[in-house]
Amino acid sequence: MLKAHITAWKKYPATMLCIMVSIAIHVSLHVYDHYQIEGTKSIQDARWKLGAIVELTLPHQSRLIQPGEPVVSGPFDLWVGQWWKLVINGFHHGDLFHLVMNVLSLMFVGALVEPRIGKFKFLIFILLSTVVSILSQILVGDYYVIGISGSICALFGVLIVLRKHDEEVAEIIDERLIKLFYGFLFLGILINPIAKLMGASVALANVAHFSGLFYGWLAGVWFFKPSGKPLLKRFGFLACHVLLIPAFHFAMHPVRDAHYHWYQSIREHDPAVKFQHIQRAIEIDPGIPQLWVSLAEQEIRKNDLSAAWNIMLQGLLHNRSYQNGVVICQKIWRNFRTEEQRQQAITSMEQTFGEETLAWQERLKISELMAQSISPLDKLVELLPEINPQKFRSAQSSSQIAGPPPNDLAAPPVDPEASGSAAEGISL
Repeated sequence: MLKAHITAWKKYPATMLCIMVSIAIHVSLHVYDHYQIEGTKSIQDARWKLGAIVELTLPHQSRLIQPGEPVVSGPFDLWVGQWWKLVINGFHHGDLFHLVMNVLSLMFVGALVEPRIGKFKFLIFILLSTVVSILSQILVGDYYVIGISGSICALFGVLIVLRKHDEEVAEIIDERLIKLFYGFLFLGILINPIAKLMGASVALANVAHFSGLFYGWLAGVWFFKPSGKPLLKRFGFLACHVLLIPAFHFAMHPVRDAHYHWYQSIREHDPAVKFQHIQRAIEIDPGIPQLWVSLAEQEIRKNDLSAAWNIMLQGLLHNRSYQNGVVICQKIWRNFRTEEQRQQAITSMEQTFGEETLAWQERLKISELMAQSISPLDKLVELLPEINPQKFRSAQSSSQIAGPPPNDLAAPPVDPEASGSAAEGISL
């Protein structure tokens, strides 16, 4: 067996390197988790410590938001510009079965492609196809993609072209095998909705698979198809990689993601820009009540309680079951200093809730609050401490991107059986 491994290393060094890196990362993952290295609390936490892009959470900075409420979450590492982690994600795998299947598949297709293009070109192709396939999946909103299957599909795309010009490849990659491969790809489209109905925590990265296949097919046509002008075609293929620049930009700046704007509002120190990010997040998803609280908080900091009141009313209109919103409205009401402010608040309720105003007045206990004495304004403001700027790194160089430090980023414990598990949504 040792002799066979040595032979494989000599014949397919780049393929074996990719395989060994995948195995090493998978073993390290479980070592980190088992021995709790660097305070590792879960597999997901270990995956993050080993360079993968995973879902991270950031604790609330406001005392107005109660413990246990939903927090801002997302691929923060990607959002602060750490795009190279996409490559690392390609060498992470969900479990042993996922790893074994990808290793065997990579060995099969790699043994056919690597000798024909050379180890250095093969390695570059693996890295590029990993980025292209994972980036494609991210651009459709699936941030947490792991596995090298996108590159395997790209290699198969190359072989589909090569088999037309290489008899040895044609004998191995026959029509039956191609149909089987296509069948697997289209079966993945059916598997995902079924898995979702059954409550499965993982899914197949179908966009990554199809985009990888198309990328490999293009590479095969432009590099290995003898007809036409080969130099022009190769230049055209390489020039297409310029499209990766806007693709990376949109992946790192998903302006249609409410959590992205929420996260940026927390990192931002300029009140005006912070306000704009929160407003944009609310426009995208008004069903996140904590965003309304954050927006109201900005008005409270400016001592504009009437504006904060109106914002919280709108928040309750969109999130009727948000009881903490009721509590916050009651706190704001207690800090109105004049009867005129209170009458304006009642008018705002009528404009917001219309025929439901009386019901909302009862829920907010307005009649009881009106009987209470007026409190000093600063009692509410005390609940809004400034965010500690030391909790955020500043960008001092191109290699040090601003973002929250590791102790503020928590990859929550993963329970595959739990519907709210952090593992939910991982694509293989």
